Amino acid sequence: MTYRSATAIGLGVLLFVSSVTHAADDGFETEEQKVFYYLGTVFGAQLNENLTPLSLSAEELAYVERGMHDALSDQTVALDDAVYGQKLNEMAQQRMLAQAEGEATEAR
Repeated sequence: MTYRSATAIGLGVLLFVSSVTHAADDGFETEEQKVFYYLGTVFGAQLNENLTPLSLSAEELAYVERGMHDALSDQTVALDDAVYGQKLNEMAQQRMLAQAEGEATEAR
């Protein structure tokens, strides 16, 4: 297992533990609140699965959360989709390639 893989797994575990702790502390008042919370956990699990190959640091994850908050709050995003969509694709490819190369080196 590479350092990045371990980091990604660690972030996933941290997010899961954090969500479980958060749920226990909040004490839902209604079933509807529980349903909406569950919806968040479903989206969070899917997002975590998609973000794992990027091996995000805690700081990078904070920016992802900030972007999600802004998008979900219908706030204006001052970034060009064409420019930053391309940059995201390039970064993802670089990170996944580096991860694959690291795993190939470990396998030797």
